[in-house]
Parts: sequence; structure tokens; C-alpha cells
Amino acid sequence: MASIDIAKMEPAALMGLDVHFENSIRMRSKHSNFEIDTSRTDQNYFLGCTSWRDAADRIGDFVQQTDEHQPPKRVRKDRKTWLSIYIPCPKAISDLGPEAERRFFEEVYALLDMEIPSGLFGGVIHLDEQHTYKDHYDKETKEWIDAESLNHGHYWAAAYTPEKGINCSTLCSPEFFKHLQDAVQAMVMEQFGISYQTGDYKRTKDQARYKKTVEELKLQSTQYEVQAAQQQLDNITAKISEKQNELQQVTDSTIQVKAALSEAENTLSDVQAEINQKTTEKSLLEKVSDGIIRFMTEVWDRFSSAYTNARMFGTEDELQILGPAETKVKKAKKKVAEVQEEVRETGTATQDHLDTIQRAIRETEEVSEELEKIIDTDAGDKDL
Repeated sequence: MASIDIAKMEPAALMGLDVHFENSIRMRSKHSNFEIDTSRTDQNYFLGCTSWRDAADRIGDFVQQTDEHQPPKRVRKDRKTWLSIYIPCPKAISDLGPEAERRFFEEVYALLDMEIPSGLFGGVIHLDEQHTYKDHYDKETKEWIDAESLNHGHYWAAAYTPEKGINCSTLCSPEFFKHLQDAVQAMVMEQFGISYQTGDYKRTKDQARYKKTVEELKLQSTQYEVQAAQQQLDNITAKISEKQNELQQVTDSTIQVKAALSEAENTLSDVQAEINQKTTEKSLLEKVSDGIIRFMTEVWDRFSSAYTNARMFGTEDELQILGPAETKVKKAKKKVAEVQEEVRETGTATQDHLDTIQRAIRETEEVSEELEKIIDTDAGDKDL
């Protein structure tokens, strides 16, 4: 009877199952399952990945990225993060030939890839474990009935749920397991016209005592190899931890140096900012001082000369603009005098000071131009 088995795996298994899943290593290794025929290992093939290492690396990356976005509340030492799903091909399908058998494994892959939240990261099809075993005890003939072990696939997925991220206990509920069993049963019935779960016999107590099924032995073999891999990984982890401590000491020293450099850079930045501010203030002070001098000499002298000549040569109508012109210029001169006093008291100048001086110069020069037009017109009339 074909059945589905789901092994809940720890992260360490990603580093230690090469001996079971990687063909090049599997064919030259010794296995606790003595029924593996390594001369046929080259017939095994992968689905959805190029190798076990390809799939394992992608599972590890997926788990790490998921934990970053959905951190677990707590991480147990024996936390399960991924699944190895064991599915044998019914003998009735294998008897149809290699093409039908491969189509079964590919259909199963497509089905699981759709039904499991994380999708599949790959799978391997093992064709090197075919052998005869005692299947069940016939009470009528009082004999053990022989059967042929089944070609099977191992499919790999992350223990992921959209609600809780990596959480094996939430994903692998009895309902989830039954759903996968029913989905495979429906697919096999639809695609191949046979029942996946045949239920053609019930195991007896004698059978349970004297013989484990090949499927159980294969699962046990995988568990042994995982334990060996875990021990190897623990040794590697201890060495890594030692190196990390050494690296941490170097890192701490580097952090102190960086902190000192950062403080020095901040101090330098503050000094540069102060220099820039002083430079700006000096530049403004020079411009304001130059503007005051220009207004009091060049600009004011031009206005005084234009005003005097306009009074001498202007007509009665033209003389009417002298009053407002004089008032406007006196206000500008007063603003300049106020700025001059503020700068003298504080020793500094602002942009507002500079704007006031430039505005006073501009307004006074405009008035002077208007007065000079009167002078030019009247002088021309007199020449005529």
C-alpha cells in the first residue's frame, strides 16, 4: 500500500544530508540501509533543482529571509524549519514503464508545489532501492507474503505558513497531512485510473513484531544519517563559535577606533562650520560697510548735486516733485544711519542689513535720475 510520510527537519540537516540525497556522494558512501544498490544510484534524478545542495541552499535562504520579516517568538534548539516528504510510486504505475513512473513523480511534484504554502525547492527520485521484502503475513496460508519495494521520491519544502512564518507545528497539522493524502489520491485516480491508497490488507500483530516496512526502514535510515550530520555540524559550530569570539575581539577594537575617528570628524566638521560662519559674517560686514560708504559719498553727493540744480533750473511745475523726492531720500538715509549704528554696536552684519543698504542706494539713485532729467530738459530749453 502506497503512503505519504512527512519528516520534520532541523536546519542542521541541510548541511548533513548530502550522503543521502547527493548522487555523487551517495554512490560512494556506506549506508545504514544496506538495501541501497549504489551501482544504480546514477539512475536517480532530481526535479525542480540541479542537486540537493542547490535545493538546500535555497531552503536555507528562504528560512533566513522569512525569519527576518516574520521573526519567531522564540527559537528552540530542536526547531524544525523544513520538510522532507516521502512519496512512493504505486507498483501498478511502475509496471507501466519508466515514462509512466516519471510522469507520476512529476505530477506529484506539481501538486505539492501548488498545495504547500512555500512551494517546493526541489526533489530527488530514488530508483536504487528496489528489493524484495516480507510485506505481510497471510493467516490462511500461514506464510509471509513477499513484495517488491517501491521507487520513491523525496520532495523538499519549507515549514512555512503565511500567518506565522516558519512554524512547523502550525503547518503540519493532521488536517494538512490528510489534505495532502486526499490530494494525491484524487490526482492518481484522475491521471492513472487507480487508487493510491489501496487498503488491500491490514497489518497483523505478528507482522508488526517481526518486520518493519521498507518505507519505515528508509525513514529510519534518513534519521540516522541526520544524527551523524548533526554531530558533525555541532563540531563545526563549536569551531565557528571560537573563531567568532576572536573576530568579536577584533571587531570591538575596530569599533573603538571608528568611534574615535567619528568623534574627530564631528569636531572637524564643527570647526569647519564655525569657520564658514565667520567667513560669511566677515563677507557680509565688508559688503555692508562698503555700501554705507558708497551711499554717504558717491550716492548722496549725486543726489545733493541733482537736487540743487533742479531747484535752480526747474519750472514751477517741476519743482513740485522736489518735496516728495527729498522726503524719500531722507528716509533712505535714515535707514542707512540705523544700519550703521547697529553694525557699530554689534560688530557684525546680517543679510537684512545688506538688503537695507542696497535698497537705499537703489531708491536714491532712482530719485537722482529723475532730478537729472529736469536739469537736462531745462538746460536744453535755455540753449534754444
